[in-house]
Amino acid sequence: MTPVPYLYFNGSCEAALSAYARIFGGEITALMRMKDMPDPAIPQSAAEMVMHATLTLPNGALIMASDNFRGDSAETSNISLTMNFDTVEAAKAAFDALADGAEIQQDFGPQFWTDGFGALKDRFHIRWQISAPQKAF
Repeated sequence: MTPVPYLYFNGSCEAALSAYARIFGGEITALMRMKDMPDPAIPQSAAEMVMHATLTLPNGALIMASDNFRGDSAETSNISLTMNFDTVEAAKAAFDALADGAEIQQDFGPQFWTDGFGALKDRFHIRWQISAPQKAF
């Protein structure tokens, strides 16, 4: 069994997943719009919003997401997505890409457990922890 995060956006789902695909090297492998639902009971203004999408990362991990056409998905402060990279350089590059328009919670840099770690809330209001490999203890 593998947990799969499911993210909710208030109209920016497609832009967010496109950014994450570029940053992490993944691919959007499924994308259905609100208008594709049988007998959709949604306002016409929401027709192009994402009803469901899947981002497949290079290692096969998934991130699923959708838009909330009502626009009332609350930001959450009690969870973040952690991405572990094979090198400090790859982790720093991902952190820097996510940092565009983000609220930096911890600058990327060495920590006692790793040579590179940073935390932020990106421009889509998703919290991330970006980490290089852990040190051996």
